[in-house]
Amino acid sequence: MHRRHPFQRINLAYIIPVLFCLSLHLPAQVHAQTYQPPPQVPSSYQPYLTVQSASTFADGKALYVLGGNTVQKEISGQTFMIDLSVSWNTSSPIYKELPLVAACYSCPAAMSCDGQRWFVFAYQMGHAFDTRSNTWTKILTYNDGELGDQAASDLITGKVFIPIQTRTGQNISMMIVNSEDNTYRIDNATSVNHDGMYGITWNAVLRKVLFVNEHGMYSYTPEEGWKDFTRPPGLRATEGYCMVSSSSGSKVILFGGYSRGSNATVGDMFILDTVTLTWKNGTPDGPVRRNAACAMSGDYFVAWGGDTGNTADKIVPPQDLTIVYDLKTNKWMSDYIAPSASTTPSSQRPTESGGVTSTGVASSEGDTSGGTRLIGVIAAAVFGALAVGLVAGGVVEFRAHKKRSKLAASSVVTKRKGTVQVGEFGTRPEEQHPHTCQIAL
Repeated sequence: MHRRHPFQRINLAYIIPVLFCLSLHLPAQVHAQTYQPPPQVPSSYQPYLTVQSASTFADGKALYVLGGNTVQKEISGQTFMIDLSVSWNTSSPIYKELPLVAACYSCPAAMSCDGQRWFVFAYQMGHAFDTRSNTWTKILTYNDGELGDQAASDLITGKVFIPIQTRTGQNISMMIVNSEDNTYRIDNATSVNHDGMYGITWNAVLRKVLFVNEHGMYSYTPEEGWKDFTRPPGLRATEGYCMVSSSSGSKVILFGGYSRGSNATVGDMFILDTVTLTWKNGTPDGPVRRNAACAMSGDYFVAWGGDTGNTADKIVPPQDLTIVYDLKTNKWMSDYIAPSASTTPSSQRPTESGGVTSTGVASSEGDTSGGTRLIGVIAAAVFGALAVGLVAGGVVEFRAHKKRSKLAASSVVTKRKGTVQVGEFGTRPEEQHPHTCQIAL
């Protein structure tokens, strides 16, 4: 008769209580950990101020900025990104210079549905920047009207929507770009007026393009065309807005802009709940800004550049080039916390002035770091000894069931076929295969 290996008789019912009891005797200092953001390395590249730049963003990755007008009213070609995958202070965001492609201002830009291509449309040409290879490619030419200054990207189908002014009138047509095969078509003109600079975004919950200008707010789909949409109560700005959606689609942010009626740049913040379709006001008396580059990343709204002036003929630089708004606390903050970092317990809390303070774990008996390290070493040794026994037993058990495990893995892969992409057993398919947009023009 086969004898069981002695390690196979180890019963987790005895091991788990032992580990639990040991954990009860460890002091609180071993368990209490305060999140500390990684040390911030200043960027060697520092962009200069521009307004009306071509910008778009990928949530948790980057805010991409190209061109714009300088303070001297010169057309810029500077191209860079603000890293949204790491945390930083608004006084020193993490910038990265990118290859140049064109000098332009008020040029529409959009992001692909997989977040790996940045589209910019300038001077009858469309360009795509590949974020993986760090290169630009010309993707199309067009000659069907004057493009608007902003674009929106459907993050499900990959369609890019660009309002255009037809050559025969002042009403809006819609240029719809297929980002998979680099073709486009023009949707028919409507009664929506194209005058002035507008705000535009696509929303994942509503599955619609939202558009706002001085004449009103509208939704758009290729199937339904243009329809009236509820404007935020008290909206003063008539042009130069930032309008962005969260990647989940739960919120739409409308910020800033310029009011022709009062000849003033405003700092109004409006937040749309897309489930209830209700607008609420953000913190009043925020920083004023118009024609900025904007993004939503995690729970933060980020704006870079733009103008604070009250006349059309003079650009007044903002005091802070980059500003950050926390949607959870409804406060302007001095720190941006990346989505990956915000899942860790944070030691930062907002102050009344909109800054942050650190709340570390202090001891009334002086510095306990040395004792904590010693206890940690002892605990590690105890747990390590127990782990050796568990691993030894696990090895024997693994050998006994190796063939059965292979059969189980094969069965799981077979069941996945026809529903999702099949990857190596034990990995998520989306980690091996890039997302492909479901294009349907």
